[in-house]
Amino acid sequence: MLKASVLVVSRTPELLNRLLHSLDSAYSGMAAGVEVIASWNGCADDETRIQAGRLPFRVVQHDPYHFASNMNGLARKASGTVLIFANDDLIVDPGAIDAALERLQTRPEVGLIGARLRTSQGQLAHAGIHFTSYGSPYHQLEHFVNAAHPANQRERLVPAVTGAFFAMRRDEFLQLELAETFNVCGEDVLLCLQTRAVLQKQVLYCPAMSGVHDAESTRSQFEEQQGNDDDMKRMRAGWRELIQRANKESLMVELQAAQDEAEDLRGRCLELLSEQAKQEAALNELRAQASEKAQLQAQSTQQYLQQSLLESENKRLRSRVQQLENQLTR
Repeated sequence: MLKASVLVVSRTPELLNRLLHSLDSAYSGMAAGVEVIASWNGCADDETRIQAGRLPFRVVQHDPYHFASNMNGLARKASGTVLIFANDDLIVDPGAIDAALERLQTRPEVGLIGARLRTSQGQLAHAGIHFTSYGSPYHQLEHFVNAAHPANQRERLVPAVTGAFFAMRRDEFLQLELAETFNVCGEDVLLCLQTRAVLQKQVLYCPAMSGVHDAESTRSQFEEQQGNDDDMKRMRAGWRELIQRANKESLMVELQAAQDEAEDLRGRCLELLSEQAKQEAALNELRAQASEKAQLQAQSTQQYLQQSLLESENKRLRSRVQQLENQLTR
């Protein structure tokens, strides 16, 4: 089994501790088979609150926060032959690292492994990145289906994956590294494109490499980490360059991804139409029941009124009879 180095950038001990303990069951081998190394961007007092799990953990650098340069620095310091890149706001599922290592060991044509991520509410957060016709990246079916939906269970080649949780061989990553020219985000997308264009290797979406990730849970707290138009332009340019230089296999990945998504969307639409039809049938049944109940209530009300009128009339007649009897006895 390959040795792995998990790389993480953090400034929040609560998030980092949660990730570290989830990693314990993500790898089934001996603890010495995986190291976890971190770039700590927080204060010194918070660093003392870090609680490692069973896997060896070290803070190896304290550079100012910059995701790409921090990760590149960690990759150079790593001792593993495989690098696992992980956001500190992840909760990694059991067996996730095992799955990544197995794929990199048995599939030499694959250069980068991406994960299936879900929100804490169970919605799909990531199952591969696709591109629009003008090169803007987006997450396939994001928040449109449940993470357990069959469309997300297929292991397949994809145009790109998220940098929140992915794996590469260390020697191949060091040939590329993350571009440090992005302001906020996009270096992960460009790395996937370069893996395909420069290394001539594939990007694999691996559902067995999975976890929970509420996107932007850290980034949204810091204004300097919000979205950036310049970064989007760089990603679009990277995609256009790939398409212009792409060989047949790379173009087939784009085509197959588009076809897969079209079929998944069609299937999901059919599911929604079926659900709508069932809801309408149930609503019609409720309406019918309500109408029947209303009719019964109307009949009951009519009978009640009739009974009340009869009782009132009987009372009036008895009163009149009593009056007549009283007159006769005088």
